[in-house]
Amino acid sequence: MSYKLHYAMLLEVKGMIDRGGVGFTAEKAAAALREMADRVEAQPDKLKEIFGSPLGAEVEDRWVLRSATRSNVIRKAAGGWVEVDAQDIDLEDTLHSSVIAERNLNPGPDGLWSRPEDIFGRPVLARLRLDNGEFAGQLDMREWFAVADEEDIAYCIERGWDFTEKVGEADPEEVINWSHNPLAYDANLERLNSQGIAHTTAIEADQLPFAIAYLDELRPGFIDRIGARPSEDAGMEP
Repeated sequence: MSYKLHYAMLLEVKGMIDRGGVGFTAEKAAAALREMADRVEAQPDKLKEIFGSPLGAEVEDRWVLRSATRSNVIRKAAGGWVEVDAQDIDLEDTLHSSVIAERNLNPGPDGLWSRPEDIFGRPVLARLRLDNGEFAGQLDMREWFAVADEEDIAYCIERGWDFTEKVGEADPEEVINWSHNPLAYDANLERLNSQGIAHTTAIEADQLPFAIAYLDELRPGFIDRIGARPSEDAGMEP
């Protein structure tokens, strides 16, 4: 997740005429902040000493446009794809889900909206399609596979790897937090749901090898227990 942290630090404000703060002005406060900024830039190795421990944190609603096939590759706000580690993502290259929805930003088949921490590895893609079959986006199912009950996963697989019903149950108003159902706040879904656009959500044939390989690693034996391994899967390489 992306977080906003709250720090408290001792800030030296010089030139006060008494202990109670008489003479405290915006100019003196700004000068103190500039001096602190200079100190931080001059001593980056002492960040933790200067800032101390955070007093609190808020989850931020931030999304990046990541590659649908390449790990740690995102699209810059100014254009072009770059390889980057999650912790080095520039905030200028992120958007809030409300902005994505308002602008109806469909990345197309080459990308999808992702939380910054989820840009690693290859996503397990479920495609979003309109009632007429038109491509309307895609999302990464990995986090949902990690937290969902096996009964729910099996239910969707038995229906042809169609997750429309379970995705429709991902109501943000009924979810306590992101970890209970990551799809409740997914920007790819919110873009369509905010406009009331009906769609299906399914893992299609070309993505099955990746989905099966991921579930085999995440939940060993699960695919075989429910009899969902295609007969030709033995020869498929994800």
